[in-house]
Amino acid sequence: YLINALDRIIDAEIASKTETRSLISKGAIIRNTTRMTNVKVGPFSIVDSALCLENGTIVSTETFPAHIGPGVIMRNFIVNKGTVVEDNASIYDSYIGQACHVGRGFTSSHSLIFSNSHFENGESAAMFALPYSVSHHKSSLMIGGLYSFMNAGSATNFSNHLYKA
Repeated sequence: YLINALDRIIDAEIASKTETRSLISKGAIIRNTTRMTNVKVGPFSIVDSALCLENGTIVSTETFPAHIGPGVIMRNFIVNKGTVVEDNASIYDSYIGQACHVGRGFTSSHSLIFSNSHFENGESAAMFALPYSVSHHKSSLMIGGLYSFMNAGSATNFSNHLYKA
């Protein structure tokens, strides 16, 4: 019963906040972007050459703008201020925290990535990455885990370079 009650409260809150169209705030720059549907673009955000943005929020300020770059696909997302998502990254049902960098084809699904984290090349599914988590390896696949101050693929975490041999 508790879970059902919580689901109803969450659904009501989402319905009250859902926009019927995209909202582009003052100072935002959007160019060469193929498709945007139901996206709230915060002030001074830069969206440049993204492929598809659907059902999301880009939080941004003049002093700490968010940047969405070339080839990015994002659906059901929140990107926080100061974050850069670029270079063919794919983000699905995920939260990307403040001052993060996600790029070089990284794919995130059903994940929470918190502030000052940096992810490239690999993949996450149901990942809970606390601040200052990092992964740069193509063969990094982080599934259903809690990571804190992690450097995926480092010597302290048994380097994944053997898989590339």
